[in-house]
Amino acid sequence: MIKTPRILAAALLTSSIALVWLAANNGSNSHVHNPKDEPAPQNVTTSSDDSRLQPSWATGSKVQKSALTPNQISGQTSGQTGSVLQLDPALTSTFQNVAAGYAVTSQFPSWSVPLDQHQTDLLNPNGESLNHRDLTPAGLPLSISMALSAYRYAPGEIIEGAVSLSGDADTLRRVRNVSVAITDSRLRPIKELKAIQASQTGSNSTSAGTRWETHIAADPEWPQQLNYTTVVTLNDGQTVSQSSPFQVTAWSAMITGVGSHWQEGNELVIPVTVRDASPGYYKLGAALFDQQQQPVAYLQGKQSLSGSSGTIKLRVWGSLLQQLEQPQKLWLGSFQLRNVPSRPGSPIQWGHSQQDRYPISTVDPARFDAEPYQDEQAQARLEFLQALGTPAH
Repeated sequence: MIKTPRILAAALLTSSIALVWLAANNGSNSHVHNPKDEPAPQNVTTSSDDSRLQPSWATGSKVQKSALTPNQISGQTSGQTGSVLQLDPALTSTFQNVAAGYAVTSQFPSWSVPLDQHQTDLLNPNGESLNHRDLTPAGLPLSISMALSAYRYAPGEIIEGAVSLSGDADTLRRVRNVSVAITDSRLRPIKELKAIQASQTGSNSTSAGTRWETHIAADPEWPQQLNYTTVVTLNDGQTVSQSSPFQVTAWSAMITGVGSHWQEGNELVIPVTVRDASPGYYKLGAALFDQQQQPVAYLQGKQSLSGSSGTIKLRVWGSLLQQLEQPQKLWLGSFQLRNVPSRPGSPIQWGHSQQDRYPISTVDPARFDAEPYQDEQAQARLEFLQALGTPAH
């Protein structure tokens, strides 16, 4: 996940509040908070597969506006007694940078943020999975690279994989065998694969490389969490293994199209139609593109579906549309549809789309204005970060 100013701000806010509290309570006999003292929160589901987890303050939790001044934060207010908290200049500079970034991102709601071509994890959420390991620090001048055509597959889809070895030519000549297999989450073998040598380079030089490829259809009987595992065996019997995780999961819903959009205030509302859905609570992420297929915004919506079909609304904040040069058709794609389980610890179910992108009828940017999104909590957080980044006098 990309470390946006929103995420950095959350981390720094947590750290800074802790520092201020410690300074205010230094020398007291107050009980030190330990997360283990509290019961686990209920009805909260987390997953490492959630590519855009939001901090609690970005999802509507109440935050009290700070009334601290820079001098109070640094512990140098006139007449103050007790210990003094002096922020390190490097930390102050960090707060300044984060506050500057947050000042930009806070102009947009969390469900409609700017997007550019460098944010590949959002533009291609189920893209090629790469895994690289350099064994030189361990005394073996060799590198193993693994590539899968995607991270998530539906039963029956073709899993295209590749294993590449590169490094010292003498070491590569010592390689006796390369085996590839599908293994479970504990690396227990499920299916041995036939690896076909696809290329070999530089065998007569000091450095060389060899590549093997595999193709297999995802089996519906396999468990959801899997690994693509290779074992390299040298002539002396030494073995080196490397694994790359992936998933095989039946789709829980399918995106079938985009309905007619409409305007609400300074927002464009885009309904996305879903069918063949298992009942549940769905979260949808998608990228909005202009008529030249350039990214404009990343959108997020959510909806409970009780039947097998329904609609999930995505909203675009007007300032992102107002910057377009002329009325034009847009595109919606790079979908990431999740059925979030109601019970903590249960796996997320995933949906997919019939098409990679859907056209959106002409949108006139003149109908929207450039005003920033207004959020009192975001403004309070920004002022607090700015105060932390202001050197005390």
